[in-house]
Amino acid sequence: MTQAEIQEILDRHQEWLENASKGQRADLSRAELKRAKLRGARLMRARLDEADLRGADLLGAKLRGASLRGARLREADLRGADLTGADLSEADMSGANLSTANVSEASLKETDLSWAKLSGTKLAGADVSFADLTSADLTTADLSEADLRDADLASAKLSAANLNGAKLVGANVRRADLHGASLIGADLTRAKLSAADLSGAELREADLTDARLRATELRGADLSAAKLVGSDLSGANLLTAHLGGSDLSGARLRRAFLYRAHMTRACMCRADLGGADLSEADLDSADLSEADLTASTLVGTNLTDAKLVHANLSNATVRKAFLYRANLTNAVLFSADLTAADLTEADLTGAQIEDPNPKKDEKEERPVESNVND
Repeated sequence: MTQAEIQEILDRHQEWLENASKGQRADLSRAELKRAKLRGARLMRARLDEADLRGADLLGAKLRGASLRGARLREADLRGADLTGADLSEADMSGANLSTANVSEASLKETDLSWAKLSGTKLAGADVSFADLTSADLTTADLSEADLRDADLASAKLSAANLNGAKLVGANVRRADLHGASLIGADLTRAKLSAADLSGAELREADLTDARLRATELRGADLSAAKLVGSDLSGANLLTAHLGGSDLSGARLRRAFLYRAHMTRACMCRADLGGADLSEADLDSADLSEADLTASTLVGTNLTDAKLVHANLSNATVRKAFLYRANLTNAVLFSADLTAADLTEADLTGAQIEDPNPKKDEKEERPVESNVND
């Protein structure tokens, strides 16, 4: 299609936009528009389904409400374009540049956005479910309330992105960079976040039930009142993280690093903390009932008013820990090091201090595998 033919269609479409009784709505479905010059084109509500727009110049184009289902937009330039409410489902937008574009409320379901540039892009309320965003650059992008269910965000760049209230159920976010991102109230149920960087991220009241966070970087992250029931945080770095009021019931935290973590009133019932380092962490009034703290390190940890009923602290290092008024009813303390620990007013009713059946030549526990593909 020649540039003159394209211009004629654009002119008639402009007339139609101004007066539906005049002109004609642009229908460029399946059109050959490879490398077409459409900079600033006014194509609101136009039909471009399955059009070939590979490498096209659409910088600043107005495509609000347009239909681009199945369109080929590989490496197209859509910087600053307005795609609000557009239908881009199943389109090929791999390598496309959508920096600072407005794609709010648009449909990008099953769209290929791998290696796409989406820095500063507005995707608020967009449907990006099942989309391929592997290695895409979404730095500072607005994805608030977006639907990213089962989307593939592996190795994507999402630092300082806004994902507040976003749905990431079952999404693959392995090795993604989310440092400083905001995910307040986001739904990350069953999401795969192993080896992702969430340092300094805001995850208050987020739902991470059954999420995979093995070897994930969560240093300084705010997980206050987050739901982490059944999640796997084995080997995760939670240095100085905020987990106050969070629910970690049944979570797996083997060999997790929780040094100076803030965990007041956290629920860690039946959690697996074997070999974890909780030194100097604040667990004031936390519930660790039936938790497995075997061989864990709790040096200088604040466990004031903590509930450790039926908890297993065998071989744990609890030196200089504060256990004032802690409830250790029926806790297992075989070979635990309680040197200089403060047990003032602690309840040790039924606690087992000495192992009646000591094992000899006990084999060393296997280290946590850092398989981020779980």
